[in-house]
Amino acid sequence: MTDAWATAEAIRTGATTAEAQVSAALDRIAAGDGEINAFTVVRSDAALAVARDVDAGRRSGPLAGVPVSIKDHV
Repeated sequence: MTDAWATAEAIRTGATTAEAQVSAALDRIAAGDGEINAFTVVRSDAALAVARDVDAGRRSGPLAGVPVSIKDHV
């Protein structure tokens, strides 16, 4: 996907799933974070659970299912 809006549209139209997008994001984190150490907490199980809820229609919103990371150290 090219950006968050395109990813959200692909999820809405069924071209991909939220679970697939979250899994891909988690795979990228696992592959690269050992080197760059950007994440202190990764909530994989919670992220996948929310993605499954989006795919099942239990959650919605303009960017539902789009993986994001949030900087928690300020």
